[in-house]
Amino acid sequence: MKFSTAIAFLSLGYLQGANAICNSGEVGVGRKQVYQWQGQNNVLVTDEWVIAANNSGDIGLSQNVFQGNPCSGGPGYGTGNGINSCDSSGKPGFVWTKGGNFHNCYSVSQSCATGPFLYEPIYWCCQRW
Repeated sequence: MKFSTAIAFLSLGYLQGANAICNSGEVGVGRKQVYQWQGQNNVLVTDEWVIAANNSGDIGLSQNVFQGNPCSGGPGYGTGNGINSCDSSGKPGFVWTKGGNFHNCYSVSQSCATGPFLYEPIYWCCQRW
């Protein structure tokens, strides 16, 4: 019994680490889409830009619905968080959070899909300033 409990905890720890998209200490910038089951279809109910921790936890959500690039998400991503200086490809030039400032963003293409009704593709990882 003790052996199977230990295996369960180790597996749980592995799965949490498996969600890391950006390197430790970095943040991700992407899109958070929430769907709702309505009859025979999943229907998109919210679509926002997101600043995510390297383990896919949300740090801040945009104030506006998804469009164009993360700089179009509004002036802030919740209290103390934001993105600015996006280039023509939409890549953020500077990201700030309550936990620190980030820059040197680089492209990635992975998803923090955490359930059947949540899809969260991450487009950039940004390094701590």
